[in-house]
Amino acid sequence: MQTIFSLKEILNTIANKDGNRRLILNSAPVGGIGSRAMYLLIASLSFIEYGILFNDYVFNRLGIATVIIAYIVFLSTSMMVVFGMVWFNNRRLIKKINTSWAYYFPNVDINLVMASGYSPYREFFSHYSEAIKKKIPDDELHNFITKSIALMEEENRDLLDVMGTPKR
Repeated sequence: MQTIFSLKEILNTIANKDGNRRLILNSAPVGGIGSRAMYLLIASLSFIEYGILFNDYVFNRLGIATVIIAYIVFLSTSMMVVFGMVWFNNRRLIKKINTSWAYYFPNVDINLVMASGYSPYREFFSHYSEAIKKKIPDDELHNFITKSIALMEEENRDLLDVMGTPKR
């Protein structure tokens, strides 16, 4: 049986404290690694690589040209590693919170909310930011977001009809 996370925990994973969409989802509210730790790891990769390649032992064995080429090659590889880490983390977290999201919003696909392209719910984070600015209490947050989703669906009815999304 999957755990049903609170709405606030779900929103803290996909949005920052201002209500804006996160690029790297925060697993800490639902029992995972926080996005700050991921940012720290990503930022430290190039320094770790620099320390490995430009120490006296490796530098004297390989020479300056080889070390510089190795640094460039490994840096491009580390960019692929970063992309993979972020993609895997976000995918795993969306799968983890999907059941809870469906509990609160059964007719709304979380992937459409998180989509970076044109989506019927592209204004979701603007509405959530508004809720944070208005300091809406946690017990009223679900009602506010439900009304916001209904508004977004009404504004984007044509898109939802084309997508074949079930009507409320």
